[in-house]
Amino acid sequence: MTKQQLTSALSKYLPEEAVAPVLELILQHKVQLTVTPQRKSMNGTYRPPVDHKGHRISINGNLNVYAFLITLLHELAHLLVWDRYKNKVLPHGVEWKQLFKHLLEEYIRYGCFPEDVQQALRGYMDTMYASSCTDKTLMKTLAQYDVNRQTSSGKEEKTYFLEEVPEGAVFSLVEDRGRVFVKGEKLRKYFRCQELKSTRLYRVSPIAKVVLATRQNLN
Repeated sequence: MTKQQLTSALSKYLPEEAVAPVLELILQHKVQLTVTPQRKSMNGTYRPPVDHKGHRISINGNLNVYAFLITLLHELAHLLVWDRYKNKVLPHGVEWKQLFKHLLEEYIRYGCFPEDVQQALRGYMDTMYASSCTDKTLMKTLAQYDVNRQTSSGKEEKTYFLEEVPEGAVFSLVEDRGRVFVKGEKLRKYFRCQELKSTRLYRVSPIAKVVLATRQNLN
């Protein structure tokens, strides 16, 4: 693929200001970047060079451009850690957090993010060393830029974060329409929810995106 073709391909998934610097990193490190269908358990992965294969990164193609960029920078930070330390440090240890924070600051300077995402990123970076890789405020801010979903009738479909709907609400996950759940009590970090068909209990993130359903969905 030529540089022009790569630029055109990246432009579909990234903010305009990020295309050139991301392309430079990809070419510099000879990254095999794959855009994949939606995966439920992850947004991106990094694989180090093995068996004569180079650096490999895969990113979910259903992410909005800002979430795609942040996920890509997350994985590129793993690449930089591998180049410097190989597997001698923790995957999300201090070394990775330093490099990820540096990349985020750099792309904020490039003007890649709207103001609300910038503020959420700065809040995340301020607490990065004391928290996990996920940040509730950042994820909710990014979710506002998701493409509106429409039903088969053409009407816009209303989605919610699970924490926004009342206990006892019946819902389906946006990423998994085949199952219907009832929202239960709040645990320490998650909500206990019961799948209606199997009656099995699950822990569901408070910022999981859901659509309201009815018990008739089972029929």
